[in-house]
Amino acid sequence: MALRSNPAAQRRTKDAMQIASAKWHSLPQIQTLAIDLARYAAGQPIADLPGLHRLMEEGEAARNLTLCWADHFLSVMQDHPFAQIPFSHSYSAGFSTMQIATSGNAVLYLVCYEERSNILPPQNAHFADREQHEIVLAGRGRAQLYHKADVAHDSVRIDRQTIELLPGHQIRLPSRQYGREITGVKGRLLMLQLQRLPNDPRPACDYRLADGALIHQACARKNESQCEMAMAVLGAMGRKDAVPAMLALSKTGASQLRWEAMRHALALETGSGFERLSEVAADSVDPLAPHASKVCGQLLDAYPQLRGQEKNRCPA
Repeated sequence: MALRSNPAAQRRTKDAMQIASAKWHSLPQIQTLAIDLARYAAGQPIADLPGLHRLMEEGEAARNLTLCWADHFLSVMQDHPFAQIPFSHSYSAGFSTMQIATSGNAVLYLVCYEERSNILPPQNAHFADREQHEIVLAGRGRAQLYHKADVAHDSVRIDRQTIELLPGHQIRLPSRQYGREITGVKGRLLMLQLQRLPNDPRPACDYRLADGALIHQACARKNESQCEMAMAVLGAMGRKDAVPAMLALSKTGASQLRWEAMRHALALETGSGFERLSEVAADSVDPLAPHASKVCGQLLDAYPQLRGQEKNRCPA
């Protein structure tokens, strides 16, 4: 109530945190970290960046950076409890992240996992297109490491390894062929995480551990995710006037986005959507042709009245 009724107090709180942030970024070790992070984002291997490499290899260096960061901003919050820390952060269901440094597609996070009861064993493995390095700062936990070998377009062979996590333990995920999942935590598990995304990341994929089947795929590019969400909203609203735009999206771009565009167009306007689906099914060089052909066949079996609507006869 005091802050709401006293704008001057709010300004003092904001100014105090801005001053603390400026001092933090002016520290010599943080300026050196920023230079290394920029070079890493530009594509240099982490092994060629001694400061960044040491940070992700040596527990003492990682802890010193984290303690320095915490002391720097918590001292401000002791005097200004309602101050907002000027870093992107999130929290949900026992998992929190704090972004403490970033440059381009490279980000350094503090990641914290909390102990949770009734956690079921993992059923799926997640693989994202990124390079990731992690080092445990505090706490204990358990993780499963995954490595996948492509067997077919929609299935893989997944090798698994269970590891115990203790302070100083490191996890490296050098490419999209590797993944990991935290499967258990005692109290809290705090990690420093360095992540670098490629300029044109491929979709993130989830595979069923039992048989390696692909069960979910998500766009890794922000603009494509925005398009997918927009199509989902327009589809839920029944906006048939969006069908021409969806059909246009189905002709170029990433396979995942094209497939979503056809799916929503088909739901909104069956005739136009099925015509486009049959075109893709008949195009032998289109990577979506096998899936489109399968769906064409299923639709024709379920709805014989669709026969004759194919612009190009699909091989169903």
